[in-house]
Amino acid sequence: MSSDRAKRHSHDTDGPSPADPRIGADQWRRRASNLAIAAGIIGYLSGFIPAMADTNFDTAFLNHLAVRGISCAFATLALLAGIIITRPTSKLPWIMLLILIASFTLRPLTMHTGHIMLWNGWLIFMMLALQGGAAVAALAAVIRLRKTDSITDTRLEVAIILIAYTAVVIPFVAVPGWMAYDLLPLALGLGVVAPAGYVFITGLVARLIFIDILRGRAFRLLMAGWLLMIGGDVIVHNVIELSGWAIGAAAFDVYPLSSFLWVAACLAPSAEDISRPATEARGDWSAIRSFAIVTAAALPLVVGIFADDASMVEEMIVATLGIVILVLLIIRARIAVAAYAESEKSLIELSRTDPLTRLLNRRGLINHAMTETRPIGVAYIDIDGFKLLNDVHGHDYGDRLLIEVGQRLDSIAKPVVATARIGGDEFATLFANTSKGAVDQTRRAIENAFKAEFLMCDRPVRVTASTGLATADYSGHADDAPPAPTRHELLELLRKADIAQYYAKSSGGDCSRYYTEAMHVERARQERIIDALKVVGNDDLFYLDYQAIVDLGGGEIVSAEALARLHSPDLDNVSPDDFVPLAEKHGYINALGDWVFHSVLTSVELAVDTLPGNFRISVNVSPLQLGSDHLVHAALSAAIDKPEAAARIRIEVTESAFVDDDSLARLTKLKKAGYSIAIDDFGSEYASLQYLARLDVDTLKLDRSFTSLITTELRTRKIVQHIIDLASEMNIIVIAEGIETAAQHETLASMGCHFGQGFLWDRPARSLDRILAKYRGGPSPWRAGTRMAQPTPPVQNPANTIGATSMIRRHPSRSGPT
Repeated sequence: MSSDRAKRHSHDTDGPSPADPRIGADQWRRRASNLAIAAGIIGYLSGFIPAMADTNFDTAFLNHLAVRGISCAFATLALLAGIIITRPTSKLPWIMLLILIASFTLRPLTMHTGHIMLWNGWLIFMMLALQGGAAVAALAAVIRLRKTDSITDTRLEVAIILIAYTAVVIPFVAVPGWMAYDLLPLALGLGVVAPAGYVFITGLVARLIFIDILRGRAFRLLMAGWLLMIGGDVIVHNVIELSGWAIGAAAFDVYPLSSFLWVAACLAPSAEDISRPATEARGDWSAIRSFAIVTAAALPLVVGIFADDASMVEEMIVATLGIVILVLLIIRARIAVAAYAESEKSLIELSRTDPLTRLLNRRGLINHAMTETRPIGVAYIDIDGFKLLNDVHGHDYGDRLLIEVGQRLDSIAKPVVATARIGGDEFATLFANTSKGAVDQTRRAIENAFKAEFLMCDRPVRVTASTGLATADYSGHADDAPPAPTRHELLELLRKADIAQYYAKSSGGDCSRYYTEAMHVERARQERIIDALKVVGNDDLFYLDYQAIVDLGGGEIVSAEALARLHSPDLDNVSPDDFVPLAEKHGYINALGDWVFHSVLTSVELAVDTLPGNFRISVNVSPLQLGSDHLVHAALSAAIDKPEAAARIRIEVTESAFVDDDSLARLTKLKKAGYSIAIDDFGSEYASLQYLARLDVDTLKLDRSFTSLITTELRTRKIVQHIIDLASEMNIIVIAEGIETAAQHETLASMGCHFGQGFLWDRPARSLDRILAKYRGGPSPWRAGTRMAQPTPPVQNPANTIGATSMIRRHPSRSGPT
């Protein structure tokens, strides 16, 4: 059996990794277990040799017992070695089996030495008592370890099987055994002890089989040994051996095979599972339970047909046992039907309620709403920041918070008529929309539910929620007779409230929004944008526009900025303001960033031989991209595979990327690999000067919010002047974004700003070649000869030259038109 197939058929192969040293131990244990099975088969088949060599039953049977004795003696030694080597956690079942297997050698030994009738038959009685006691003790020990009582109640099934087996044992085993010998020890042993032992063994085996623990190889081998011994020994004593058929004793003497199966179970890697509590039980109507009960119920009838020599008393006993079995079957059926009905009731209840908060779930809320005859509305509530609380404090903390929130929402009085938990941290309330103020009343009640702090682990916690509200449309119907809502209408109402909740969450949370049709239109548009993001790079929906960047002193074009664009027939033009946040929220930002990076890299590679020496290509990177190693790996690979093109790339990030130390470390790697670094939208977010000291940046891009006020506000001019002066002292290039007027241009140039971009010179359009053609045309005609009084300082570091910039930005309008 291959390892893959073994994994499918036994959990013995499940467990440690290949590096685990236990793998070697498990392998030799599996091999030893297989060897024990082979030894059992050989011992069983060897028993046929004496029977086939001599047709005389007495001599053949005597020689056959010798084979059994030798086989069981070897099995005893093998099991003892297995217990010593494997050292099972619970040794009692294996010790009892060791005693049982050893007792199988006593009969052959005493018969061959002539001591079988020692002590006037009491030796046989003691052997039978020893075998029965050891067998019952071994099974009882397994049942105790498995703790089957806590899994399922099988008392009725076991009782039915015990009674049925008793009906078989009495006429076929007990009475013949009692009547066969005059000696009291033999009569007691063969007529009472042996039959009683088999009855108890059968009941205990049935108890174990009814529990669904047959998944381990060790347990299967253990049960196989018991079932062989029960079936084989009964048949050999009552059908074959007593008939005098010489080969019959060998054919049905399964002691050697059963013994070695138990040895194999002890050696199997899953032997420890036998000592662990069971976790699952077979269903009341499982195939094994049903087959066992039906077979047991039919046994008294079979006995009545085949027990021709049975006395009237035996027949009456068997008939009585059959009646008892019938009564037990009726009781069992009634219990099963009642349990099934209770289970159905519980399932219906579970299907309508949330198991954690005991509130209604989505289905329960819909079912409740369908019974309402009043106009209704739905409030959809989502806890703000719940994932963070759950991650920081643990799931138990989160569960308790959900229960507390559910209790508060459920305590809201009219107009709320029902509360449900419909998701992880999402709730919904159904309210009666019977007045004009019902929506506002519901909204205020939900807000009040979150005003008071929640006491969690003896500490007050402030929790907020985002709420969306929607009401059913009853226009066209009489106010006094609204129609009963359909399931579809209720699902639609929930969907609308969910959309409104989304907008409340997008607004920063801790607020409420009422659904409008414009929300639906916008959400549908967002879904189409997300569909486009799913195939970014595999279609023509996305493209790059380029916008020139010019020297504020001479007016010549020095670089360009590439802007990501989305256009489709059903969406028209989509601003990066719309698709970039969606890409970040839904996990497509890396794919979008890869497409932009490689698109720019490819364009530059095609034009690298014709690019001017002072051109560099910058790729604007989202903070989410920088938060993983994905971008770093791609950029470092590009630096190795396409060094000339990669040398023109500048990594451009916003200030928020520097908040994360890991992101800062990744930028440092990129800097060391030869990429230059630019801070985009400088001054619009954190503007911490420590970032300039911690990372050797090449370029600062002034946010357009400064540019728009540079000519009208003195304070803004002073701030910008200090930034430019600081950057010049640190040999950092400054680019002003969003220049739209000549006055802005003149002012920034006079302040020493190096470069700028905006509508004043160029509007975004496709093709990098367009920018390069303008570059080759020299200084802008309308700026020729009008250099500013304060010239642009010379660039001392070639790495600080400016290049085309691929912009994936959350607010592209800050750096020019989109």
